[in-house]
Amino acid sequence: MKKIFSVLVTIIMAVSSYSQSSLKEGNKLYKEEKYAEAEKTYKENNKNNDAKTSYNTGNSAFKQEKYKEAVTEYEKANNNADSDKIKAKALYNKGNAHFKSNEIEQAVNAYKASIKLDNKNESAKENLIKAKLKLKQQQQQKQNQNNDQQNQDQQEKEESKNQENKGDENKKEEKQKSSSEDKENDKKEDGGDQQPKEQKSNPNANNQMLNMIEKEDQKVNEKLGRRQSGEKKKEKDW
Repeated sequence: MKKIFSVLVTIIMAVSSYSQSSLKEGNKLYKEEKYAEAEKTYKENNKNNDAKTSYNTGNSAFKQEKYKEAVTEYEKANNNADSDKIKAKALYNKGNAHFKSNEIEQAVNAYKASIKLDNKNESAKENLIKAKLKLKQQQQQKQNQNNDQQNQDQQEKEESKNQENKGDENKKEEKQKSSSEDKENDKKEDGGDQQPKEQKSNPNANNQMLNMIEKEDQKVNEKLGRRQSGEKKKEKDW
């Protein structure tokens, strides 16, 4: 029994020693700015989801601008950490990764959670202020975009309505024009049956004309009378 216990202790110590050695190797690569190699080393030797190793893995991913992978590792560190100090650090860096990904609301929540665990972290407080200001700016921009879209929709609606009204007015004008042309044509057609306007007569001229006619008639009658008388005389001579 003692031998079995002794073997188990030896195995645990060997595993622990191997993990510490791997962690040191990863830290060495990280300091040398070999972030991809450091990340690989941390992951390969973190079978038990050690909080510190997950935290360092997240830092290596962060340096490579792999912010989503970093967030995943920071969440592992926060969930598996046995101290508020490690949790606060993991949440703080998680907030930074969200901020870099422009996930501002998530960043605000992460910073708040970190400050609750470590109220002395002034960097977290400063970043929280920046994140809140940016979040407010984004919300304002979104509101402005919504207002602009609403104004554009309203403008397009009014323009469409104006076009419809203009079309109705054009149709009305065309109808009125057509009606006017029809009336004009009717007048022209009716004008062909109209009698020319009589000129105003001059009474004196008319009287003179009548007198002349009567005199001419009188002369004609007198000539006829004389001819008839001459013919009778001739008959009498026979």
